Amino acid sequence: MKNLFLLTAFFALSINICAQDNSQDLSAKDLKKYPLKGAIIKYSITGDATGSATRTFSDDGWLDHFVTEIEINKYGISDSTITSTLSLGDYTYSFKNKDKKGTKLKDSRYSELLRYKTANESIEAIMQAEGATKSDTSIILDKTCTKWIFNTGVVKEIYEWEGLVLKIVKHLPGINYEILAIEINEAPAMDSTIFNIPKGITFN
Repeated sequence: MKNLFLLTAFFALSINICAQDNSQDLSAKDLKKYPLKGAIIKYSITGDATGSATRTFSDDGWLDHFVTEIEINKYGISDSTITSTLSLGDYTYSFKNKDKKGTKLKDSRYSELLRYKTANESIEAIMQAEGATKSDTSIILDKTCTKWIFNTGVVKEIYEWEGLVLKIVKHLPGINYEILAIEINEAPAMDSTIFNIPKGITFN
C-alpha cells in the first residue's frame, strides 16, 4: 500500500519549486479529506523502533505533511532516519533527510470517490482495493477509529478516524513497531512553508 507525518529550520530555507499541487481546487469544491480543517498531530513510535512523528495539515487535509523521526537498533547497530511525506492535493512527495532524491506520486482515487461517495464509503473502497479487511473499532484520543487489517506488506494494521490515520502497525524483517497518535492540536497557527517542497531534492 502507498502509505500511508517537522524541521523548522530546514523548511525555512525551502521553496516550492516545480510542485504539482491541486489542493486549493479540491478544498474549494468542499471535498473533505479529513474530519478537521487543520491540525497538528503528535505521534509516538514504540517497539523494535523508537522515535516520534508529526502530522501537520490544513485545507481539510489536502495540504498534509507527515514527518517521522525513527531510530532502529539491530545487531548492535543504531540507525536514525527522518522521513517526510508531503501531500499537495492528489500529489505526494516522499523524501529522507539523508538523500537528495525522492519520489513523486499522483493518486486521485480519494478525491474522485469523494465526488459521489461519502467519506466513509470512499475510505472503505480504497482500503478494500488495497486488500485490507475491516475489523472492529478502537478509541484513540477520544476518537472512534476503524481498524483495518492487511495480510501482506509492511503495514499490518491501520486505525483511522474518518480518513485520518491515528495508529499504524508495521512489521519489517526482524523489526515490529507502531506509530500511535498521542496529541491532537486542532486548528493551530502554522507556518505555511511547512507545505513547501525543499530545494536540492530531485523527484522521480
